Amino acid sequence: MVAQLAGCSGQVMAAEGDVTDVRFVQRLVDETLAKFGRIDILVNNAGILTQSLIHEMTVETWDRMIDVDLRSVFLLTRHVVPHMIEQKSGRIINIASQIGQKGGVKLSYYAAAKAGGIGFTKSRTTKRDSKVFSRRRQYWFILPLVADAKP
Repeated sequence: MVAQLAGCSGQVMAAEGDVTDVRFVQRLVDETLAKFGRIDILVNNAGILTQSLIHEMTVETWDRMIDVDLRSVFLLTRHVVPHMIEQKSGRIINIASQIGQKGGVKLSYYAAAKAGGIGFTKSRTTKRDSKVFSRRRQYWFILPLVADAKP
């Protein structure tokens, strides 16, 4: 992807890591600020999906799904917002799924994580945030489920 984007105007930076790890997220934000000087847009798009019935689901699978699909949204937003407040501008786009609103067979933990992301997005637009996020809006998108997608 970086090679494809390198031909476009502007600068490109790639980072590989675990968006559920607070140290990685802090390092990612620090490196981004060092390279570009500011963060104007954050797109929270990390997600994983496996399917199982509730009684067959492991605690480890539950924890991993919540960590990747919800904790990462919190961590990245938490680390980026102070810089956007300082800049007095910024946009956050959180990618969700229609499963977060409708649920689905064998998708209870995925639905819970995505519903949490939708609620987080709606709840984060406070009066203080409105000074950063003009027109008092954040953006969230509900996308159709893509089966067998490889990250």
